[in-house]
Amino acid sequence: MSSTEGIGLVIIFIALVLSFGVLYTPAASIFTTVEDSLVDQKDELTDIDNISFDTESSSQGNTITVTVTNTGSETIHFSDLYFIVDGEYVSADASSVDGNTDRSFMMPTEQAEFEIQGNPQSENIRVTHKLDIVEVSEIE
Repeated sequence: MSSTEGIGLVIIFIALVLSFGVLYTPAASIFTTVEDSLVDQKDELTDIDNISFDTESSSQGNTITVTVTNTGSETIHFSDLYFIVDGEYVSADASSVDGNTDRSFMMPTEQAEFEIQGNPQSENIRVTHKLDIVEVSEIE
């Protein structure tokens, strides 16, 4: 083997080491991102399994009162709930959680009452959690 061939092999070896270093960083970053996404997805699926609620609603004049009972094992924050009456999103004000007016969440087994200004002719209300958990209640 001549010295020219030896230098060529050294250059090829250095090129391989540099290529590996250049390719390793993005590949490791991609694998970390995928792994983090899978962990987030697993956490969300666990939350879906643990979040559950029942609803009852009644109407008096233009005010619809919706009672939401947390029947799951996770805390439900009011900002995660959406109310739909007659196919339209409506805002709801929480009036109390088991009699307490200063809360913005309900723990398991607690009830929250929401008041909505709506059409007295409405037949039902859909309460949706941000994780697409839905309960429909007929307005009595």
